[in-house]
Amino acid sequence: MISTSRDHRYTPSQHSNMMSVLKHGFLAGAILAGIVIVTTTIFTTPVVSNALFSTFASSYLFGLLYQGNIVISLIVTALCTPVYFFTGYFTRKYSAFACLIALACFLFVDGCSYLVIFSGSVSRYTSFKYTLVIYIFAFLVDLFLALIVGFGVTGIGAAFRQNQQGKAFPKY
Repeated sequence: MISTSRDHRYTPSQHSNMMSVLKHGFLAGAILAGIVIVTTTIFTTPVVSNALFSTFASSYLFGLLYQGNIVISLIVTALCTPVYFFTGYFTRKYSAFACLIALACFLFVDGCSYLVIFSGSVSRYTSFKYTLVIYIFAFLVDLFLALIVGFGVTGIGAAFRQNQQGKAFPKY
């Protein structure tokens, strides 16, 4: 006999929690993607790009990591830190899932920006392979910083909300 009852239904509170987590995760992801787009636009303009990369002319760590790219990655990470904190603050119990959604959005747009920059920077003066390796390592630095700072600061935001007296926002 086939039963028509559905034993595995979500309760309304679980559904609203998940919707809130998705909303905050995608909102944070959109803000992080906007930060990546704005900083990519700023740092690829000729004036800023020439000033930054002339400051770090021929400065490579281990032959693969260009110091100018590391500086840009640190600036982007610093700009993204408040977004991670408030993602954790507003999603408290499900902060890791919301952070994962936000990081996926961030890394997708970051990877796309590296592809656009890479396609514009390959010239006959530099080897294709060498330029590709530099941008892959720059993306890996972004990935490492985003994972460590993203989950760490999101956890701090969730813990701050957990320990706060007189919460003004509803519990999730």
